[in-house]
Amino acid sequence: MLKIGARTSTLQLQLSQDKQVKVIAIVTATNFDAPLGPTVPTAWSLLPAPKPVPDFSRIVNRQSDPYWLPTHLSGEILDVTKRLLFLHPRGSHRVDGICDAWSGCIGCPDEHMDATYLALMTDIIPSMSDTLLRNGGLYDAHRLFAEMKKWAEGHPGVPSPMTNSDIEFKRRVPNEGLEWVFTRTATKMLHEGGMDLDITICNAEMELVCTAHQIVMVLEAQRKFRRKKPEASL
Repeated sequence: MLKIGARTSTLQLQLSQDKQVKVIAIVTATNFDAPLGPTVPTAWSLLPAPKPVPDFSRIVNRQSDPYWLPTHLSGEILDVTKRLLFLHPRGSHRVDGICDAWSGCIGCPDEHMDATYLALMTDIIPSMSDTLLRNGGLYDAHRLFAEMKKWAEGHPGVPSPMTNSDIEFKRRVPNEGLEWVFTRTATKMLHEGGMDLDITICNAEMELVCTAHQIVMVLEAQRKFRRKKPEASL
């Protein structure tokens, strides 16, 4: 714990592996039940505007939506994605550097997204570098859309099967959690391997719930998952 206050507290967390510090996190916690100051609405909105909110009742009943295509990741990379249904805009992602999606829990009707879930959702996003480069990588949003579109032509309304910071909450997440959330992932620039990411998450009423900002280095997979050199043997 770094600081304990009447309204906010700050703590630092460290994650170590093989006696080496791998992750350092600084968390500022506050009580949303006790306002820290005034509330003033602004004219903030998502620009460009996303497609209209899906008809979630049609989605749940596996009926096609005129604006969104459903997909279900198999969870081979992240196991949690097996529990999520993703909706991507028909017509693909038309603005370079911006990817929109909806996501909701499936399989368990009583499972909704709490604050911990939402923090995880800021990392379950398309690879903006793969998407900008259109390299057909695992999380290239254009590649994913092409597969979804092909599947939807023969299976309307049925989710297509696929293989697969800095976070600030703007409002309290309801105790019962959120059934559906909207995620916009945007980047301003990919330059010489450095890229910024801005993630915006809204509830089903398109009210801002949390934001996240990431600075990432775009590296080849071989460098990210570098294997240990084999030991010499006779």
